Amino acid sequence: MSGAAMARERKPIELRPVEEAPIREEEIVRLEKDTVVVKVVQERVETRPVPEARLEVPDHSETETKRTHEPGVEVLMEGEAATALADEHSWGSTEAAKNPLPWGWFALLGVTLAGAVVWSVSRMVEGKGEVVEVRQEAEAKATIAEISDDKLAAQLDRLEAVVRKYCEASTVEEMARWVRHPERVRPLMEKYYSANPLQPLGFRRQKDFQGAMLEAKTSFWVVKVETGAGKTKALLVEEAEDGTFGVDWETAVVYQPMPWDEYAKTRPKGSRLDFRVHVTSDNFFSHEFANADQWACYRLNIPGSEETLWGYVPKGGQRDMLLSGLLDRNPDPNRSVAVVLRLSLPEQLESRRGVIIDKVLSTRWLFIDPPDEAE
Repeated sequence: MSGAAMARERKPIELRPVEEAPIREEEIVRLEKDTVVVKVVQERVETRPVPEARLEVPDHSETETKRTHEPGVEVLMEGEAATALADEHSWGSTEAAKNPLPWGWFALLGVTLAGAVVWSVSRMVEGKGEVVEVRQEAEAKATIAEISDDKLAAQLDRLEAVVRKYCEASTVEEMARWVRHPERVRPLMEKYYSANPLQPLGFRRQKDFQGAMLEAKTSFWVVKVETGAGKTKALLVEEAEDGTFGVDWETAVVYQPMPWDEYAKTRPKGSRLDFRVHVTSDNFFSHEFANADQWACYRLNIPGSEETLWGYVPKGGQRDMLLSGLLDRNPDPNRSVAVVLRLSLPEQLESRRGVIIDKVLSTRWLFIDPPDEAE
């Protein structure tokens, strides 16, 4: 390379100011404050614009002898371009054609596709069989459900018919046809309605019903009806094994052998009567029952009454264990249970509020089986 060329290469790129407008002088009036007097001083200020900075690039004509052409973007990709060019030159050459694609892969692909087709066809055949089986099973279940629904509908129709006739009965004879244990209950009904004239409940509609789990051989239903007076009345209805229904009359009227308040006040000596009461554990000991080591005490009352009696049983005995067990299993925070008790008032009893619990006849206000009258 010549010395002139090297000198041209060492010439730096520099900024050179360019004067494009003439210098113009203007008079500026400036106020200058002295001690007291303010005087005006004229000053000459150059208002020539600041020269622009211009980039000075060497003339291309001086460097044309350095390269045949200016470098472009391909300079940054020389390696890749060279490789691609080498590959393109080998296209169709004899060396590249020496390794053809193995035809065995095509055979394997064909076998795979054929197997997939055969499997799909077999699954379609099996699927048709499964569809037929599922359809038959669904049809069988639908038939059973339809029969069950029809049976349940007929069952509920009979239930509603019995409840309606019971509510609309105006005589003891007519009502006794639709109650449980009619042979035992009819005398109780005649006694009850002799003191409380029978007034038909009336029946507007059946509002609700649900099954009752009472651990019994037969089924029970709790049926809520709207009476003729517009009130809601809950009835316990038994469905016997033969499919007939009977209303439990004793729980419907909360039957007592005599009014509870009257019994508590008159205390008929020598009596043994069966009462539906609420029982709560207590510790009121007096008179004959003053010994807490000998007797267990239970408070007895009924809803709607302010009269309370205390019933006593031998402590630790069978009756005590039964009642205390019922109370322990009861989730009610008040710890009360509804039971049917046989209460006795011996002739020589001096306690004014105490009675003897002779027997626990039922652990609910319902008799699952008729009580044994001989006991």
